[in-house]
Amino acid sequence: MKYLITFLLLLVAPLATACKCIEFNAGQYLSNAEKVYLGRIINSQMLGSEGHMSATLKVTEKYRGEVFDLEEVVQRSSGCSLFFTLNEEYLVFEGKDGEVNQCSMRSIRYIHDLENQLKTLRKIAELGL
Repeated sequence: MKYLITFLLLLVAPLATACKCIEFNAGQYLSNAEKVYLGRIINSQMLGSEGHMSATLKVTEKYRGEVFDLEEVVQRSSGCSLFFTLNEEYLVFEGKDGEVNQCSMRSIRYIHDLENQLKTLRKIAELGL
């Protein structure tokens, strides 16, 4: 019985370490972002055998940093991994070296109060903050 309980705990342990994102607020993610933009995924691919992925986005709106018309982001495999969906539009808070995770790159379909969040980002971009 003791072995069965240990086995079951080992099975569910990875689920307990899943990523916990804070409730989305653009201002909270800005402090850690080198680039902030809105873009649509036009390509994605696996990088090696360790679960790393990259995605290329066609940028539709730029808010912070030196953002190009095409941006490439990289996701290392972790508890905060996300799946890139082709033709889906994402709000991206890109970290150092182009790294993102499910908290820093969100599909706009799942952002509560999207218009106000984008309005805030546009104002920040206008002020150059």
